[in-house]
Amino acid sequence: MARNFLTGVLGDANLLMAAAAFNFRKWMRKMAHCFVLILLWLRGETRDDLPTQPVG
Repeated sequence: MARNFLTGVLGDANLLMAAAAFNFRKWMRKMAHCFVLILLWLRGETRDDLPTQPVG
């Protein structure tokens, strides 16, 4: 992350929003991966058929 040049309440709010966005992106990647696994399971594919590259 880049340095936060805001001070006081604005700096605190900026920090919290940046951290929330980071965690949300991380959660979305995990959910996308779970969604792919569920779709593969519903199609009846085995673990050997999974793509080798990570999602995201």
